This record gives sequence, C-alpha cells and structure tokens, in this order.
Amino acid sequence: MQDQLDFLQPIQWKKSLRAKYISLRIRPDGTLLVTLPFWKGPKSAIPFILDKQDWILKARLKLETRKLNALKVHETDLPALRKQAKAVLGARLEELAKQFGFNYKGVRFQWMKSRWGSCSSQNAISLNLALIYLPVELQDYVILHELCHTRVKNHGKGFWALLDEYTNLQSKQLAKKMKEYKIGDIEQ
Repeated sequence: MQDQLDFLQPIQWKKSLRAKYISLRIRPDGTLLVTLPFWKGPKSAIPFILDKQDWILKARLKLETRKLNALKVHETDLPALRKQAKAVLGARLEELAKQFGFNYKGVRFQWMKSRWGSCSSQNAISLNLALIYLPVELQDYVILHELCHTRVKNHGKGFWALLDEYTNLQSKQLAKKMKEYKIGDIEQ
C-alpha cells in the first residue's frame, strides 16, 4: 500500500470521529495530512489520494514558492524600515481614512510574523513593516482592510461588502493576491 504513495511522502494519517469524508491538506512543512472517517482505513484512501496527486504536487510547489518569496529583513535595517513605513504607509493610512471617512485611534508599525495588519477593539491600527515591500495596490488593500475593521469587527458578509465598497469590488481578488506573499523572519 505505502509503495503506491512513496512519491507523495511525507504523509501523516489522522482518524476523526467528526469526518464524514476523506480530506487532504498540505501542512506548512509540506507534509500531506490525510484525515479519514474513523470507520475507514488508510487502504480505502489510496484511490482518492492518487486521483488528487496533481493537486497535491501543485499545492506543495505553491508552498515552496511562497517560502522562497518570503519577505525578509535584517535586524539592522529595522529602524530605517520603520521610518520609511511611518512616512509612506502612515501618510497613506491618513489619506485613505480622510477620503472615506474612517476614524482610527493611532497607528503602530512593527514586524509581525503572521499578520499584515490588525485593528484593536479601540480602533488602534497596527501595520506590518513588510507592507513597504508590497505593490501599492496591496498596501492600500491592507490599510483599507484594517480601516473597515474600525466599523465591522469580524470577517462576516457585512465586512466583505464594506471592503468591496472601498476596493471597487476587488476585495476577494486582492485577498487572493496577498497569498502570493509570505512574511519571513528577521535575520540577525
């Protein structure tokens, strides 16, 4: 059985009481996670996995490409990057907030490993320094995303409708483009 799947290694098997169907997921380390309903054995998943091998290989390639394209910064460059972010992104945040009538309570610029931005319950906005490396349309998207959170605190339909209003109905496409970029670590 395992011989048929050697080319797809590494594979991790997981049984679930809640699963009704076999599902596949690629973990951040590239491992293929196969979740099985508790009544099914790994043998029953082989045809399904083989049928999905193109998807598995494409997903792993996409993951590796994102890792290679991860935005990185050296620790010594942080002060200059923060200064540039405050000037460029800070001015753009102020401009977009004024243009669309948003109110926010201050802004912080920091290197965040897993987020491009955030908005607190008090409407304080944090923007990732790595945004400075993105195309302007994606910088604007993240800024508008956080500004919309000053009005809608979740990612429900109302939030996406509001964001669509300010991105010319492009919020989903822009969110998809954001996935092409990954935030890397600070190099020392």
